[in-house]
Amino acid sequence: MDEIETIKEGIDNTDFVDYKVSQLKSVVGKFLWLTEGLILIISIVEIIKGEGIVNAYIIPLILGVVFFMIYATRMNYVRLSKELLVIKNNVFFTKNIAYKLKDIKEVVIEKIDNSKRAKYGVTIITNDSKRNSYAFILFKRKTFFDLKTALLGYRINVTDNMDLAAEEFVPLIK
Repeated sequence: MDEIETIKEGIDNTDFVDYKVSQLKSVVGKFLWLTEGLILIISIVEIIKGEGIVNAYIIPLILGVVFFMIYATRMNYVRLSKELLVIKNNVFFTKNIAYKLKDIKEVVIEKIDNSKRAKYGVTIITNDSKRNSYAFILFKRKTFFDLKTALLGYRINVTDNMDLAAEEFVPLIK
C-alpha cells in the first residue's frame, strides 16, 4: 500500500461522500464540549477568588487537555470516493489516513466492549495483511449501515460484527 504522502494529492481533487455525525448532535460530543466549558468556568472562578496559579491555571489545564485528548482522538469519520477511503478526525482536521480501495482486502465493522475507549470501531485489513483499527465514538448504527452499504457497492468485503440490517444494495461499480 502506498504511503499517505503519495495519496494526499488525490484527496483534495476527488469527490467524496462523508460518513460522519456532528459533534454537537451526539451525546459524547456534547459531553466533551460541556466538560471543557465547565473546566474553563472553574478556572475563571479560581482566578476571581484569587487562588494560586496552580489551582487557577495548571490543574484545570492539565485535566482539560487529558480529557480532551482521550475523546478527541476517537472522533473519527470516513470519507469515501471511487478510489479512496480516508479516515479523518472531527477535531484534528489535519489527520488524514488514506487507503486506495484496490489495496483494501476487508473492512470489519465491530462493536467494541464498553471497557475499551470507544463504542464502535472499524478495522481495515489491507492486501498485504496489515490491520489498522479506528474508533468511531460519534457514529450511530445508521451511519455504519450506510458505510457498509457503500463499501459493498464498491465490492469491498465487509465483515459485520454489529449485525447491521441486511438490505439490498446496488453495486456502484460493475
